[in-house]
Amino acid sequence: MMQSLQTSVLKDRLVSYKEENPKARLVDIAKALNVSEMEAIHCQVDDDTIVALQADWQKLFAALPTLGPIMALTRNEFVVHECKGQYVPASWQGPMGLVHGENIDLRMFSSRWTYLYAVQVQNPRGILHSLQIFDGSGSAVHKIYLEKGGDLDAYRAIVQALRISRPDLPDQLVPQPAPEAARKIETAAIEGFRKDWAALQDTHDFFSMLRKHRVPRLQAMDIAGPEFVREVSQASVAHLLEQAQAQGEPLMAFVGNPGMIQIYSGKVMNTKRMGDWMNVLDPTFNLHIDEKGIHRVFVVHKPTRFGLISSLEVFTAQGELILSFFGYRKDEAQPSDSWGELLSSLGQS
Repeated sequence: MMQSLQTSVLKDRLVSYKEENPKARLVDIAKALNVSEMEAIHCQVDDDTIVALQADWQKLFAALPTLGPIMALTRNEFVVHECKGQYVPASWQGPMGLVHGENIDLRMFSSRWTYLYAVQVQNPRGILHSLQIFDGSGSAVHKIYLEKGGDLDAYRAIVQALRISRPDLPDQLVPQPAPEAARKIETAAIEGFRKDWAALQDTHDFFSMLRKHRVPRLQAMDIAGPEFVREVSQASVAHLLEQAQAQGEPLMAFVGNPGMIQIYSGKVMNTKRMGDWMNVLDPTFNLHIDEKGIHRVFVVHKPTRFGLISSLEVFTAQGELILSFFGYRKDEAQPSDSWGELLSSLGQS
């Protein structure tokens, strides 16, 4: 009874805020009301426009290819990554999943996922039909929007198959873990870390190397040494996108949160700055970067058995990796020489 009352009160506050701020996004409304985005959706659950769904992730992703054209959205606090395309069947190894389609490319960590909703929203283009995944903190993990030409009957079939009554929420949501803090590392340990970095054979070995040495990713940037890492200016993110557009240089853009990494591979055709936001506004790929969140930026080189793989990595003041750019490569092919030249042109911090 108490939770029902709290839900009703939150819904009333939400409606009032939306009336006073009709253009505000739900994620911003939730922040203003000091609740999670999931709670702002949960309080609106009804029989029609917002439906709570069973968190059966494999069943959900098995059905997603039936939707046809969709837009997949993955975000963190400062970056939004949107790709248009079609889902292909996912492959799973326990809670870890992979979707590797032509334009929908995901690395999934479903142990972080908790809540699922079908959400219909009225906007100037009509009704947007979506499926939205949230983690235990109530933060959005991944959203799927039906595009023009998408199969509405297939969407309704997914909703019907997974529909549940509105569940009770826990009294307290699980907070997202804070990024691991830097620790004091002795000179000998730094030398061992650099030796292991130099011996890397695959970019995927990088994460296990960090775990082995108990080094947070941002601290790794500081101790790796100049042959592997160079700090560049905050403006380098926009500069890289603008130069990639001007030169027709394809790239790979990685954006993630604790439950999902979404990847775009290809050229960027239209970059545009709007206030604090740097944007890519292409027909099948949109990227929105809130530059207020950019704190430190690094050019990073990782050895592999196929050669050196170079990237641009972007961190917040809290040490969170929010965005990475790699040179475009297919399978194990090396990125073009021009990608390395583009990274070399970025200015020092």
